[in-house]
Amino acid sequence: MSEKGLKRRKFKWWVILIIIFLILFVLLQGSALWMINQMANVRVEKLENTPGDYDLVSETVTFKSRDGLLLKGWYTKAPDAKGLVIILHGLHGIDASSLLSHAKFLYDAGYSSVALDMRAHGRSEGEVIGFAYEEPKDILPVVDWAKNNQDTKSQPVFLLGISMGGASAIRAASEKDNVDGVISVSAFASVENVMEQGMEIMEMPEILQIIYKPFIKWAFALKYKVLPSRNSPVFDIQKIESTPIFIIHGDKDQQIPVENAYTLHEKSKAISEIWVVPDAKHMVYKDDGTTENDKEYRERIIEFLNTLSSHN
Repeated sequence: MSEKGLKRRKFKWWVILIIIFLILFVLLQGSALWMINQMANVRVEKLENTPGDYDLVSETVTFKSRDGLLLKGWYTKAPDAKGLVIILHGLHGIDASSLLSHAKFLYDAGYSSVALDMRAHGRSEGEVIGFAYEEPKDILPVVDWAKNNQDTKSQPVFLLGISMGGASAIRAASEKDNVDGVISVSAFASVENVMEQGMEIMEMPEILQIIYKPFIKWAFALKYKVLPSRNSPVFDIQKIESTPIFIIHGDKDQQIPVENAYTLHEKSKAISEIWVVPDAKHMVYKDDGTTENDKEYRERIIEFLNTLSSHN
């Protein structure tokens, strides 16, 4: 074969290899984006409880997210309240109605609360869950409301979030210097890392994990128009300098491994406290409040709030 023919053949093979690479790239990136869309493009309407189920007298309050969604929450006003706690749910399995038991024990301890339905959950608008990339836009207007509301403007304001709610609380507090404390329960340090940890838990072959990990990050970047590493709790917690943070996590959490809690605590520059709950899974607190962990959970949260409230 002539030298010209060899060059042609080599060029042809290079073209074929590039086409194969591009097809594989599109397939992998497309599958990662499809997977995230399947989890994100949903609404969660549990609506499983009302304040009356807990003998609470609450009113519905409405807010506008920073990108224009109508949000709703239950405002429960305690007499002579020591402070206001904004209660933030996780994704998929729960909404604000699922955490009204928190509003109850907070009320009994002298704290008002707003149990907020964040975007695409409960009674609020939205068709896409934000994985804590978007939810700070929902929380910050509630903080502004609390700081301007006649009943609450002289009170300390706290954020108490579960799972994605805990991650969102950390991210929101990094943007506000007037949040007086954060309680983060079962939160992820970064959502893409949890996806990667999920691949390990599923025992995906290591070579596939290595190949697939960057596509997960790029999918989140495409979906939410963010840089995942700079729009994450583990990055934002380093910007919080004066807001005390209480990190709670079960050591048997299979959804969000406890390593996330240790990472957040290690990276925190503010005064942070960590409680790793023995034998507890993702939902540390049970709705009926009957287990020993539930009792200690309530007591530790109230102690944290009381300590901060006494300084205001």
